[in-house]
Amino acid sequence: MQEKYEEISRKERNRDRQEYRWYSVCRECSLLTKTQKEWPFVKTVGLARQIRIPVERDGQGNDITPDIKTFLEKGSRRRPKPVQDEETGKDIQETGMISDMELTAEEMGRIKREHWAVENRLHHVLDDAFREDRSPAKKSKHNLALIRKFAYNILR
Repeated sequence: MQEKYEEISRKERNRDRQEYRWYSVCRECSLLTKTQKEWPFVKTVGLARQIRIPVERDGQGNDITPDIKTFLEKGSRRRPKPVQDEETGKDIQETGMISDMELTAEEMGRIKREHWAVENRLHHVLDDAFREDRSPAKKSKHNLALIRKFAYNILR
């Protein structure tokens, strides 16, 4: 069973935040009864967990970013309390993943990161072309985003 379950972790500094990522995969999907019955093609089930800590500096420019344990317990000056939510841009995110291929935790993490690289490139184009980040639309922002993506695909 040990060879069918795997975990890895990563730590990196991106832009103005410290990011911690954990990827766990199970390739013994017969353990998940519902999966075997309803989705017999599934070969790997995974969980990705990410925690983002904003980088902080004191008056002299020294890095005073809290470590992960302190951040989870107390927060930081910029984020008094870490938040877990499904929306992007929050401090703690968990994502479930399934695949019809037998993947290692490393491969699952790479695929997830590549997906977000594509999303980020699309967002950059939409922001440049349609000034999406400056849009005053509040309640209809998801509908407008869909229309912008549609328009972008026509223009492309």
